[in-house]
Amino acid sequence: YYFRPFTFNLGHSSRVKFKLSLYADDLLLYVTNPVGACPVILSFFHRFGSFSGYKINVSKSECYPVNALAMQLSQSDILFKLSPSGFKYLGVHVARSYKSLYAVNFSPLLTEIKVDFQRWGSLPLSLIGRINVVKMNVLPKFLFLFQCLPIFLSKVFFKSIDSVISHFLWNGKTPRVGLKILQNCKFDGGLSLPNFRVYYWATNITKTIFWLKLEISGKLILTPCLKCSSRPLIFLRM
Repeated sequence: YYFRPFTFNLGHSSRVKFKLSLYADDLLLYVTNPVGACPVILSFFHRFGSFSGYKINVSKSECYPVNALAMQLSQSDILFKLSPSGFKYLGVHVARSYKSLYAVNFSPLLTEIKVDFQRWGSLPLSLIGRINVVKMNVLPKFLFLFQCLPIFLSKVFFKSIDSVISHFLWNGKTPRVGLKILQNCKFDGGLSLPNFRVYYWATNITKTIFWLKLEISGKLILTPCLKCSSRPLIFLRM
């Protein structure tokens, strides 16, 4: 609500045209002339901060060059931190290569979960308590990435998750009950342990059904790129 006047004036500037994406206090600016647009952007920030009390942390703001022409920019040309390899937005690491999305998002999360399990392993928790830990602290983190990054994940990845979870559930001892039995519904003799692979399938199927509904209703619009702009294109993450 407080950013509406700022975003309206920024999007309707007479000097430089911007396109922006705003979620809570995270702002993405799409700029085609970064060298000339950065001073205009900073002037908007200072003007807005002078009467609203809000300030933009320029040291944490990042500039991400999108196309090849923008990659030729140097740090001296941009007033913000230049991050050509990628940036983090709303908990997701945006990488330049599609193949590296797994390495910068899922691999660090799996390592983080292993560290958390080692720290929680000494807690006096029952089997049901440890399953609830997986439900409340582990599943939401992976589910968020499943929803935001519909990339292919192999069986090896989910086997590694199951192995880490099984080690945590039984505190490093030999499992007394199979993981698949624990993943069954309570009415079927299980304990409703989350099956991460099924959640992964569900998130991707949901997106597919949504796209199919748009296509059937005639609302799916595909706009092929007929010509590429010769201007450098960047993201500015505030």
